[in-house]
Amino acid sequence: MTHPRPLRRSVLGYLGMGTISAVAASTVASSATAAAVPPGLRMLASSPVEGYLTAGEVTAAAVDPAVDFLQTQGYHAAGDGGGALYQRVTAQPAHAGALQSADGAWWELLSPEPNPVMFGAAADGTTADDAVFQDLETYTQNQQVDLLGKTYAFTGVPPIATPTVTPNPYTNNYVNGFFASGGQTLSADFDRTLVADTVDTGGVEPAYPGGANGTPTISGRTNRSLRLVMASQNSRSQAARSVNVGSAFCWALGNVSGNYSARQSVAQSNQSVNVGTEECEVYGSRGGNYSAVFSHSEGLGDVNIATRHSYTSAEYCANIASHTSDAGGGRGFRGEVVVTGGAVTGVTVLDPGTRYSATDELRVRDRVAIISDDAVVTPVVDANGGITGVTVVHGGSGYTAGRVDINPVTPGYMSANLATQTSRTFGRTSANVATAQAETHAELAFNLGSETSTASGRRSGSVGGSGCTTSGAGAIALGAVNSQATADGAVVIGRRTINDQVRSLALGDSAAGAASTANRRHHLFQNGNYQLAGTVTGSTPFTDYAEYFENAAAGVIALGSLVALDGATVRPASGGDAVLGVVSATALVAAGDSPFTWSGRYLTGEFGEPILEQVPDPDWPETVPDPEWTPGTDEHESERPQVPNPQPRPTITVRAENPDYDPGQANVPRSERPEEWTCVGLLGQVHLRVDDTVQAGSRVTAGADGVGTAGENERFIQCMELRQPYDAAKGYAVAFCLIR
Repeated sequence: MTHPRPLRRSVLGYLGMGTISAVAASTVASSATAAAVPPGLRMLASSPVEGYLTAGEVTAAAVDPAVDFLQTQGYHAAGDGGGALYQRVTAQPAHAGALQSADGAWWELLSPEPNPVMFGAAADGTTADDAVFQDLETYTQNQQVDLLGKTYAFTGVPPIATPTVTPNPYTNNYVNGFFASGGQTLSADFDRTLVADTVDTGGVEPAYPGGANGTPTISGRTNRSLRLVMASQNSRSQAARSVNVGSAFCWALGNVSGNYSARQSVAQSNQSVNVGTEECEVYGSRGGNYSAVFSHSEGLGDVNIATRHSYTSAEYCANIASHTSDAGGGRGFRGEVVVTGGAVTGVTVLDPGTRYSATDELRVRDRVAIISDDAVVTPVVDANGGITGVTVVHGGSGYTAGRVDINPVTPGYMSANLATQTSRTFGRTSANVATAQAETHAELAFNLGSETSTASGRRSGSVGGSGCTTSGAGAIALGAVNSQATADGAVVIGRRTINDQVRSLALGDSAAGAASTANRRHHLFQNGNYQLAGTVTGSTPFTDYAEYFENAAAGVIALGSLVALDGATVRPASGGDAVLGVVSATALVAAGDSPFTWSGRYLTGEFGEPILEQVPDPDWPETVPDPEWTPGTDEHESERPQVPNPQPRPTITVRAENPDYDPGQANVPRSERPEEWTCVGLLGQVHLRVDDTVQAGSRVTAGADGVGTAGENERFIQCMELRQPYDAAKGYAVAFCLIR
């Protein structure tokens, strides 16, 4: 016989499937009753286990004599709740909890918590299950038996808590289910949890066999029912370890789920919770809603805290103190999974939702069974983003009818909305903080203190913006209105302005019309160029335009001296020299300095023009984080694997570098080497050394050793005022002159 997923594991591997007692690995004689199997024994890790889908497969199989244990995934069908562990015994047990395989071997049921389905109950509310309950009574007596929330039909008197016949033929207390009898559906007891403040209650359980670092692995006690409805109205705790406390009209349907001080809320998935909520729903495992209203947590590990009308649909994402905000790509899809024979055979769309994409993943989860053969389904999405249908690609196996959820997994992994209104995160690890009508569509994208803004470039975002878009990688809009940063590394400030230049800063303004590059008023480019539309204003005493010239001879030329050209260099001017300019310390613009790097670092053409070349982008990564990887429970984001970059390496335009350039040499700017270079004022208002012939209104020419004297020269130099009178000891006066 062939099994879809044959199992041959240690018995320890099944400890997570319920409370299973341990027995010795060797074959043991059958017990007169199941009570002879001591509860609390631990199974040996070395014992081989063979897996089967149903009890019928066991009875049809010739089992390997080396196998001591069998594990079924169901009784009639995989996932129907009747899955159980069986041990090989030497003879037919005296109770009904046993199976005989085709080779004649007997297999005794091992379960401290048996249920009627393990004994063959149809649990469909129609087929009579009277005989099954009688068989179960031969296996265990005076115990609490979980009915799994199912309905069992009886032709006779059902074993309800208050029997109508005497003596009561049933010794066990049957809880958490229903009985169909005489045209009525009767409820079994749903409130058998033990509560005490003076004694540790429940059955003794061994320590947890595993756990993450720091997780306690101590032993404890277990309530037999594993379900609780306390101080609640019209609420249901359906799955094991599900709880409703102080709630009204609430359902806790997932394993380890609960509603606390909630109203009309649903905790449907495993480890899901609603606390202090109203009309909230959790459909994703380990999701929750806290102090929320009309909010839904749909993805794995999602949460809504102090929200209204907000949805989470990506994994590990959150809405906090937000209204009508979505963390993830879509909202509102609801589907009912059809399971036939343990396989997913279809999905009925109850609500198509909106804003979904055909590339979104649909994930099918069983709330009861551990699935090893996962179903694969894909969405059919209409033009409005609604999921109108679901295609079953592979049905999988082992699913439990009525206990299977389906959830979209949308973009926006680990994204969040914090203090937002009508905002959405579609990008991985992206966020909106203090925003209204803002969206992120890329990894690490953000909007901060912004409204009606969209960040669609990786690492891009808007800060204090309104109506802005940032589509380039690392693009930023700062305090902008209706503006766009469309290039990588582009920064835009202003109104209705577009910055489409890579790694540049643009400031602009326009009171009306559409955003445009024509509205730029300032633009600082990556190559150091600067453009502006307007006036450059400088403060006093910076009143002239200057350039740096190399000194003809080593040594500092004194401030205020007239200089003349000596080839391409300068020296103090003397009588008869053509004056170039004045040594200045008040230049508003000083050209020809080398403040950043060696002046010969880049090659130039014969006219001094920069030489450009195309080179591969050195910042292009050969590998990138795998976008398809999702960390498991015990994995960290830092463990995300790297995959080859699917994008080709681009080329960029750069200045050609001089091969003689040594980046290891420290650069000393020309302005810090006055003995080699002199800042010469060529135009504007300058301070000049003059002799005693110069008065206010005098024209000035070169005298001796760079000191000006009254006279004409090729350059227009006129004394406007004397700032300091002539000092014979110094040999000069200080005149404030205009040079042009």
